Amino acid sequence: MLPQTNLDGVNPCEDDDVAMARAPGKLVVVLSGGAILCLAAAAALRWHDIAAGYHLYLLERDPGYFLEASAAAEGSPRREAAERFIAREGSFERVLQALEERKKGAQQPSGPPASARGTSRTDKSGFNKPEKNT
Repeated sequence: MLPQTNLDGVNPCEDDDVAMARAPGKLVVVLSGGAILCLAAAAALRWHDIAAGYHLYLLERDPGYFLEASAAAEGSPRREAAERFIAREGSFERVLQALEERKKGAQQPSGPPASARGTSRTDKSGFNKPEKNT
């Protein structure tokens, strides 16, 4: 195959400006690929800590999740997060408070409050019937 040339008979690939313009683009691609490989390797080696951190985040948001997390298998990320969470100061009280709130929520009847239940009639379709004035 013959080398490509432009109309002046000069090979544009040998031009220093063209070669310099391509080099930074390749460098960015190589550096980006290397960074992605490093992140993937770090995630693969530290997946247990990442998963435990996620479960610890869930425990911070909902301390009532502690019972489920503490019942997980020994050495699992959920169990490790539960152990880290309960070791923190004030966490035990937060767990008890969250469990008490869940218990109160389970005791409340579902649907509208008692004061609103007898105010209107509904038929089987769920639509309100107009009150009859007698």
